[in-house]
Amino acid sequence: MLGLSAGESGSYTQLADGIRRFGDDVPSDLRELWRRMIFSLLASNFDDHLRNHGFLMREPGRWSLSPAYDLNPVPEIDRVHSSQTAISEDQAVPSIEEALAVAARFGLKPANAKAILKEVSTVVANWRAVGRRLRLKATTLADYETAFENPFMTDTGKWLRRKSHAPNSERMTSAVSAPASVAHRSTFSSLRLPHRGHGANRESMS
Repeated sequence: MLGLSAGESGSYTQLADGIRRFGDDVPSDLRELWRRMIFSLLASNFDDHLRNHGFLMREPGRWSLSPAYDLNPVPEIDRVHSSQTAISEDQAVPSIEEALAVAARFGLKPANAKAILKEVSTVVANWRAVGRRLRLKATTLADYETAFENPFMTDTGKWLRRKSHAPNSERMTSAVSAPASVAHRSTFSSLRLPHRGHGANRESMS
């Protein structure tokens, strides 16, 4: 679907290009993909690779995102052998600034991106209350603390306090016309993104 060769890790922006080219409900899936990307950053979903992004065929040649799956918070101590899908082809290090800079490639205006960022960060910030509601032990909560209380959450607070959060307006504007290039349960299951509708055929990205 993305035309990547073996060994290429791909990026969220390439997934977005694939949706724009082959999607069944392009605007909805682009927003959903950006939301999932933000959740993965804020909840330290470091086991985030293209095979964890599936698609369902709605009609011949038309695909939509499958329900979200395999979203798992990874504490800092367990991240040695984990990796995240890059935000964009040009990304060196993932950041909230980078995610906001490419939001237009997902069909999002700055205000829309900020609203999603705020919504997802509010959910993630409630992780400890969710854990207690699930009757997790205090030691387990302590083990997962670095997964939810991390630099991405700190940066999110800073961006949300700014009047304008577009880090590179020229890049966000030009990204709109960029050409197409292209269920595992978590301990904190209540923090998972809502599932979408099911379909008959599914394909994972690779």
